[in-house]
Amino acid sequence: MIGKWRTQANGEGFRGKNAPLIDVSGEFPEGDSFASLDEYKAGLLARRDAFTRNLVEKMLTYALTRPVGYADRQTVETITDSVRSDDYQMRTLIREVVASEIFQSK
Repeated sequence: MIGKWRTQANGEGFRGKNAPLIDVSGEFPEGDSFASLDEYKAGLLARRDAFTRNLVEKMLTYALTRPVGYADRQTVETITDSVRSDDYQMRTLIREVVASEIFQSK
């Protein structure tokens, strides 16, 4: 079932109680590792600004239907600052992307 919390993999070749446990461990680009979802969340929160900047770039890429380039860096920073100042609200991100000059002139 999509979206349902599970602790065991459920897919092709395995089902039920014999399915392997889902491995949520991983490593951030800086090399810090995490072994649980709580550690992953803490790691993302510690990198909140970098995460937000990346999300802004991805949203702009989708909205503009083109990659974000060097000339767009000021817009990325302006939107990131707005999102940060409004406690990282998703609605602020969407509003600022739509209100941005590069989107309006698309």
